[in-house]
Amino acid sequence: MPFEQVLVAVDGSQQSHRAVLAARELTALSKGSIVLLHVEEALGLPGEGGGPGECGLEQPGEAGRLIARESEAAREFGGPVRGEVVKGLASEIATVIVERAEAEQADLIVMGSRGLSALSALVVGSNAYKVLHLSNCPVLVVH
Repeated sequence: MPFEQVLVAVDGSQQSHRAVLAARELTALSKGSIVLLHVEEALGLPGEGGGPGECGLEQPGEAGRLIARESEAAREFGGPVRGEVVKGLASEIATVIVERAEAEQADLIVMGSRGLSALSALVVGSNAYKVLHLSNCPVLVVH
């Protein structure tokens, strides 16, 4: 199955960097394009329109630097790479990833698995697990 449009969720972890490298290899085979997506966690304060407020949990510029660094790694395959940063509540990250994948008409979502403790995974659930269950397109989880 050729992957013409691959969305890669990045968060700065080693696993998400490995997801970028995996997407680069898969996309090189099909001569497709990569969309790097970082969901910047916002505080649960409502902003304009009822969405997440402007008060993010990351340092200013951190998301842009992450996208720039991962874009450089992804561009080594020679195809088009585009980065995007969106705000989202921590509880809605998986939903945001799936919605952006649908909007981009992605053929594949690639993301890293972050190591949650067994208790945290039971109580909160991992974003990778949630994306696997919410997505209508294939999902590759890289450890």
